[in-house]
Amino acid sequence: MHRQGDHWVSPCKSGSCHDSVLAAGSASVFFNSKAIGRVGDPVACGSHLADAQATCSLVRRFVGVRPGAHLVT
Repeated sequence: MHRQGDHWVSPCKSGSCHDSVLAAGSASVFFNSKAIGRVGDPVACGSHLADAQATCSLVRRFVGVRPGAHLVT
């Protein structure tokens, strides 16, 4: 999973591999306050996200929190 601004190890465009970052992501899905990347979203070097998982499952676990406690995340 890549989020907007996350470092991209080595995207390759036209046979040239280089480092970059995800330039934009979803307007409505975030992880740790950063937009999640989707197929077609731009990479800062000018290429686009070409492949992704069909689904993503996130599970939140709170350890040591009493039932009914108000959580701010």
